Amino acid sequence: MVRFINVFVANPTDLSFEFGRKWNLEKLNEQGIWFFPETKYSSIIWEADLFVDDNAPLLYCFRFPVGEYYYLSKGKYRIGKSFTPKGKNEINLYAEFEIGD
Repeated sequence: MVRFINVFVANPTDLSFEFGRKWNLEKLNEQGIWFFPETKYSSIIWEADLFVDDNAPLLYCFRFPVGEYYYLSKGKYRIGKSFTPKGKNEINLYAEFEIGD
């Protein structure tokens, strides 16, 4: 059983990143369309917060508790998380992974 996924995000620029606690999980279906898998709870709500680290460049490590919130079956998944470089437009990043038999 998969409980956690660790994701590393490199910021090679000299601009600091702003980001919150929010993340999402999607699964790829047979038609090649990403959808939200079934959750273990009726709703998942992330606190609206903001983290800013004025250090850059920097390597971030995130640990996502995917198995704590979602029913995970065999297939291809991706975790999505948004970042905003200081003074720039939001960037949406995805990390894909697979769960086998």
